[in-house]
Amino acid sequence: MCLCVWKEDVLEKLTSSLMKAVLQEIHRDRDGESGDLGMVRDTVFSLIEVEEYAKTTSLRYYQTVFEAPFLAETKEYYLHTASKLVSEMEVSEYMQEVVETMKTARRRGQRFLHPTSITKFTRECEARLVEDYQNSYLYSQLQPMVQEERRQDLKNIFHLLNGIPRALDPLLDKFEERIKSQGLAAVRPWNTDKDKATSGNVVEFMGAVMGVHSHYHQLISDLFSSHKLFFSALDRGCRVFVNAQENHTHQPRAPILLARYCDQLLRKSSKGVGEQEVEDRLEEVITVFRYLDDKDVFQRFYSRMLARRLMQSLSVSMEMEEGMIQRLKHACGFEYVARLQRMVVDMKLSEDCMASFQEHLSISSSSLPLAFTTLVLQSAAWPFSKPTGNFNVPPQMLSVIEKFERFYETKYTGRKLSWLYHMSLGDLRLNYLKKQYTVSATTHQMAYCWLSTPLNNTPSAPCYSTLDWTTKR
Repeated sequence: MCLCVWKEDVLEKLTSSLMKAVLQEIHRDRDGESGDLGMVRDTVFSLIEVEEYAKTTSLRYYQTVFEAPFLAETKEYYLHTASKLVSEMEVSEYMQEVVETMKTARRRGQRFLHPTSITKFTRECEARLVEDYQNSYLYSQLQPMVQEERRQDLKNIFHLLNGIPRALDPLLDKFEERIKSQGLAAVRPWNTDKDKATSGNVVEFMGAVMGVHSHYHQLISDLFSSHKLFFSALDRGCRVFVNAQENHTHQPRAPILLARYCDQLLRKSSKGVGEQEVEDRLEEVITVFRYLDDKDVFQRFYSRMLARRLMQSLSVSMEMEEGMIQRLKHACGFEYVARLQRMVVDMKLSEDCMASFQEHLSISSSSLPLAFTTLVLQSAAWPFSKPTGNFNVPPQMLSVIEKFERFYETKYTGRKLSWLYHMSLGDLRLNYLKKQYTVSATTHQMAYCWLSTPLNNTPSAPCYSTLDWTTKR
């Protein structure tokens, strides 16, 4: 009852003069004078409280009497303010001034506006200070802002445009084009120089790609509040320059260079690189890998290099090999890495198989004339071709191979072993010099050496025709 009396006998009779006084105090405060915002707040809250009992229309009186004229006055004030600032300032100065003006206006509005009015008020300020001038004024400086990386200007224009639907699109386009041009310039040596693409420094290639990516990734975090649209623009730009080819008839170079970089990281020869640093660089590999259009080319080269590392015991560790395969699996799915995983599994099963073979020899009280280790690999998983021609196994090796085959046939029925002699290696001890040497040799090299070695105390000195007949018969 009291609220009704207050509304009818006081507020409604004084509405015109009261709102004039309220808006006048707000205007004075906006102009930097000492406006009485305490009086404004008390008056506005009184307009809200007189109809709080009406649950469905509790804000109608406040919106009609105060909010509507306040927003109209706000529109007129900032129309005049924006026009004056545009005529006096350069774009950079204008944006900085508008950012500060918007912050001050929002703080002022929070002191006396109902929460439902804040968004309307902010939107009105944006419309007059930003939206009215974005096409004719603000966008005119986008190109130099992005090209010259005016960090404060970019930060300000993002702040001003972010709340306006589709207003960021021109900035996103310029930003994406900048990433493309910078990236293409960075990788151009690998696209134009065939020798550099096939045998160049892969560390430099990754440094060029990640240099561009890291720079703009950090810039998005610093200037654009990690906005997802800018990260999408970064992804699109990186995809263009990573897959760029000067001559489209050539095989894609980025997948090959990336596979070679992985091989370099995962080899034991990676000197001076700590384990954590290798892990960090492998994460960078996945970042670039996601941009590749020709992921099958990467898979083909990566599998060949992985096979070589595994067979020749060149891997830094099996844990890192498996970790990299898991990263590829997360990026491309199980089918993409199925063969790679089978290769790693084969290595573990081969260790178990050799342990069982040694146990078998011990139980049967059998021995071998030479040290012997072999890998049993699934032919479908490994990227190796069968050798052409025949190879006559030297007697020194034949007995060992036959023993292993008999063991394997009893343990795994129905499986057939095909020996890849052209990929086998062995150590030979040279005893004909005063100093003893141990050399690594291929199977064919060992066969030739054994032809020159007495067998059953019978000297042998082969000529070329004997060698040719013996090894290729």
